[in-house]
Amino acid sequence: MDACFGLLVLLGVVLVMLYLGIPVWLIFVFSGFLLSFLVGGLPNVYEVFVNTLGDSNTWDLVVIMYLIAVFVYLYRVSGAIKDLGRELMLVIGRPRLVSVLVPAILGLLPVPGGALMSAPIVDEVGEYLGIDRVKKLFVNVWFRHVIFVVYPLSSVLVLTSILTGTSVWSLIEMQLPVMLIMIVVGYVIGLTRLQRQPISWKTLRGGNRVVLLKLFSQS
Repeated sequence: MDACFGLLVLLGVVLVMLYLGIPVWLIFVFSGFLLSFLVGGLPNVYEVFVNTLGDSNTWDLVVIMYLIAVFVYLYRVSGAIKDLGRELMLVIGRPRLVSVLVPAILGLLPVPGGALMSAPIVDEVGEYLGIDRVKKLFVNVWFRHVIFVVYPLSSVLVLTSILTGTSVWSLIEMQLPVMLIMIVVGYVIGLTRLQRQPISWKTLRGGNRVVLLKLFSQS
């Protein structure tokens, strides 16, 4: 089967599975096998499966993702994430800005599973804003990836620059309007028309920059 047609079929199947509420992890696993089968049949599925298991990069990725998950868990159960979210709101003074800046800044770290690093902070700040679970997920993922369209170290920009013979900075200039539109769209969808009653964060004690610096150094 043609690779482009196979990709279209795959996208259709993924959309159906999402609509049916199938767990995301199962969709990822199934879609990988399905695409391999559509492109090269069963022999290709076997070859891809064996090569993937035998690739050291696969196991590096697994270890990295596991360590990030452990880090996030420890950060949450220790209570540090709650303190960090509170101090960021108090020092900056705008919870909505915090919920946008944290995933965007951590987006500068091109590491697998980076969204997991900012998720606990967005979750904590989102409680004060009255953001529901779905919108907190949206805000975290959306604003983490906004920076990618203009980040000069983004693998996508670098690859596009090489393939097209266009300088990275020219691509960034063209992408700036896209980034601004993404920021506006993300803010309107994720941080307006909140359904829950926000918690009054202004009743908390004043922010302490020393405490904030200490919390960041721990992360």
